[in-house]
Amino acid sequence: MAVTVIAEAETIGDITGIGIQTSASIHSTRWVVDPTHYTRLTDTDDASVTAIIQMLSECATRPITGDNVQSIVPWFQHVAKFFLLFRPSSGQTRYEELSSDEKNRFWEGLTCGAGRVFQAHLTLPALNTINHQHRIDPNDLYDAIQLLLLNGNRIFVSNDAAFFHYTVDATIHHVVPWELFRQSPV
Repeated sequence: MAVTVIAEAETIGDITGIGIQTSASIHSTRWVVDPTHYTRLTDTDDASVTAIIQMLSECATRPITGDNVQSIVPWFQHVAKFFLLFRPSSGQTRYEELSSDEKNRFWEGLTCGAGRVFQAHLTLPALNTINHQHRIDPNDLYDAIQLLLLNGNRIFVSNDAAFFHYTVDATIHHVVPWELFRQSPV
């Protein structure tokens, strides 16, 4: 419902619900989106990404090559545990508290299919950060998480050229450019 409200909004009031007092809405609860909530999330995410980049810099103290790419494994593991366990569970799930079998399944899920694409997408910003001193965009990390959802008939629509470089597993490579998506039949 929030996506529909935002997509059809013409003013900020349409999104927040402020000032809407039509006869149809006075006695019913209107779906309200609070933009300040998303601003707080963005600020929190920025702080998280800054901390994650600091950890990357500590793991990889020299340019990353095929010979030393393993140096970023601790960073990758931290990012995976944080973004795939801790954060989605609001801090209720910690890797350390998983059973041995659950830990094994967690890592196995990141070694094939969408998990491999997730690894590839995190490796690219790491290489750019360490080797070329580029700043990681927080959205890059979240986009990597979306790649984990690419199974079955799901697609990921993006104009970001980086997503079109992943050929790890053709069965889950469902990245579609926006223009092609707009032209596709409903």
